[in-house]
Amino acid sequence: MGGGPAGLIAAHYLCRFRRSVACFDDGDSRALRIPLSHNFPGFPNGIGGSDLLHRLLLQLDNAGGHVTAGRVSSIDACDDGFIVRVGSHAVAARTVLLATGTRDVEPEVEGIAAIRERGLLRQCPVCDGFESSGKRIAVIGKGVHGVREAEFLRTYSTQVTLVDVTAWPRRVDSRPSGIVVELADGSHFECDVVYAALGSLPKSSLAARAGAELDGDGNIVVDAHCRTSVPGLYAAGDVVVGLDQLAVAAGHAAIAATTIHNDLRQAAKEASERQVMEQAIGNPAISEAQEELLSRNWSG
Repeated sequence: MGGGPAGLIAAHYLCRFRRSVACFDDGDSRALRIPLSHNFPGFPNGIGGSDLLHRLLLQLDNAGGHVTAGRVSSIDACDDGFIVRVGSHAVAARTVLLATGTRDVEPEVEGIAAIRERGLLRQCPVCDGFESSGKRIAVIGKGVHGVREAEFLRTYSTQVTLVDVTAWPRRVDSRPSGIVVELADGSHFECDVVYAALGSLPKSSLAARAGAELDGDGNIVVDAHCRTSVPGLYAAGDVVVGLDQLAVAAGHAAIAATTIHNDLRQAAKEASERQVMEQAIGNPAISEAQEELLSRNWSG
C-alpha cells in the first residue's frame, strides 16, 4: 500500500525477487510536495519529489511491476494471508506491506499555499536546513516541538524567529524582498523561508484496524526487519517509528522487501516439510522407530 518512495522501492525489490506484486496508490504521496531535495544520495544537483517518483516508477516498470490507482479501504486477515479491498474489488495476498506515509500539518494561514508553490514553505530542517544557511527563517510552530525545531535551525542561521500559537500569524505575503509575516496583533516581520513545525499525522488507520501496534503518536511499531505485530503484515517509510527521510524510506523498503521474500521462502519450506512428514507417518514401509522419530519431529 503506497506509491511513495518506500512503496515503489519495495515493489521493485519484490519484482526482482520474482514475486507477484500488486501495488496500490491513492496519489497523495508526501514526496509530491518536495520542490527540490539536495539530501537524497546520488543527485548532486538535487531532485524534486515528482521527478524522483517518476524515475522510481520507470524502474519498477523495467522490472515488470506497475502501480494501480486506488485507495485501500480495509485489510482483513484470512487463513492464507489477507483480503485487501480497493473500491469494489478484493485482492488476496499472502503478505501486505504498508508504506502509506504521513501527512504534514500545515499552518492554516492565508497565503500559505502561495509560498508553498514557490518552494518557500518547508517541513524538514534535516532535509533542507543547509539550503537556508544564513537566511532569515520563520518557524511557525507550537509548544516544545516548535522550540526544538527553531533551536535546530540555529545550526544554519542566527536569524531564526519562532512564531508560537500565542502570536499566531494572520497571513503571509510573498514579495520581492522576502516573505512578510503578519501577526495577530497587527505587527509584522520579514523572512526568506518559512518552516512549519506543527508535526505530522501518520497514515496508519489501516494498520490500526488490522490490529497492528501503534506508538503514542500513531506511528506503526515494527521490529528490525519491518515486521509489525501482526504476522504477515509489514510496514516501511514515514508511517513507521523513526526519522522521516527519503534515504530512510529507501532503506526500510529494501529491508522490508527482503524480509518478506525470505519469510515466504521459509513458510514454503516448512509447508513442504510438513507435507512430507504427513505422507511419511503411517506408511507401512516405515519402521516403528522411524515413525516415532518422525512423529517426534512433527510435534516438536
